[in-house]
Amino acid sequence: MSIRSFLLRPLGLRAEVIANLCLLLAAALMISALLLLRITEREILRERVSRLMDITETISRAMGVQQDGAGSRGVAAFHSLPAEVALESVLVVDEDTRVIAGTSAGGSELSEVRRVIVGRAPEVRVVYPDFWLPLATGEERFIRITLPLSDRTERITGALQARFSLATVRRQVLEAQKLVLLTMGAAWVLFVLIGLSLLSRSVIGPIRRLREATARIAAGDLDHGLPERGPREIAEL
Repeated sequence: MSIRSFLLRPLGLRAEVIANLCLLLAAALMISALLLLRITEREILRERVSRLMDITETISRAMGVQQDGAGSRGVAAFHSLPAEVALESVLVVDEDTRVIAGTSAGGSELSEVRRVIVGRAPEVRVVYPDFWLPLATGEERFIRITLPLSDRTERITGALQARFSLATVRRQVLEAQKLVLLTMGAAWVLFVLIGLSLLSRSVIGPIRRLREATARIAAGDLDHGLPERGPREIAEL
């Protein structure tokens, strides 16, 4: 006999059914909530990364057309973005990785800049601790986008690197988590009540009537009858 059954046995069948029903529904809803939050987080992160890529590529194309002072204008364009974009740093270098505008401090990575200039291909790095580590609040969350810059002849003239914070994504996920847990809690209560009602009608009620009839027959009332209602096994019993 399990510990739970031993503890609930004095309380009767109804208490054990309620306990088992609550545990099963809680486990099912918790798994569903975690999967839903995981999918939500991925979608929010994907949308955020896509938006930041579009912003960076738009500014880099404008810088490629405007040669003189393009670096300073590009940095100014980044700093004029809304606060919700969460820009952390921006760096513009020439083909020899000499800094033209911005700063190499505050999250820039020159090794990525060199690879982009040599490989002539963009590089994107997303640092975002997994959702399954909810206590990792001190971890950095950012995206660093490095794009090559070229002139009208497609000659590589340098590179642009911008870093954006992804802390707002985490906040959005936490807000979604509250809503999901609240919804799951309400669904849990509703499902328990519905399940208990159905089980009471089909199992608990017939067993209670059977117990009462057995007690009356044991007391000598041999004429007492019981209608054959409930599931087949209980009706046969």
